[in-house]
Amino acid sequence: MYCLDTSAIIKIFDGKEEIKKFLEKIQFSEISITPITLCELYKGAVHSKVTSRRLEFIERMMQQVTLLDFNEFSCKLFGEDYLNLKNNGKLISDNDLMIAAICKSHNKTLITSDNDFDRVPGLIVQKI
Repeated sequence: MYCLDTSAIIKIFDGKEEIKKFLEKIQFSEISITPITLCELYKGAVHSKVTSRRLEFIERMMQQVTLLDFNEFSCKLFGEDYLNLKNNGKLISDNDLMIAAICKSHNKTLITSDNDFDRVPGLIVQKI
């Protein structure tokens, strides 16, 4: 039902109140992440001053969430959305566009604090 973006997961790690309140309303079994988000988390963890703490957090989190498949339909949506955003002069980063495409292909609501996702047509976004 829900997919956490990197910005939301960082808020969880940092103990931000707005994400805690949101997560209290839903079951963790309804939460997923994308492989792109997981890559961004590992990239951030290895460059962090608290690398081992972040890596442990990622490990614990991955035991509680579902990792969505980056499938052929996701790739098709990525291409279509890229062209649409490019033609409208509203491109976002490829990583964010891949995250959006994966969420759309799995009918997930993206939980994020990133405004760029608002540009993606058909993506359901929950801001935190």
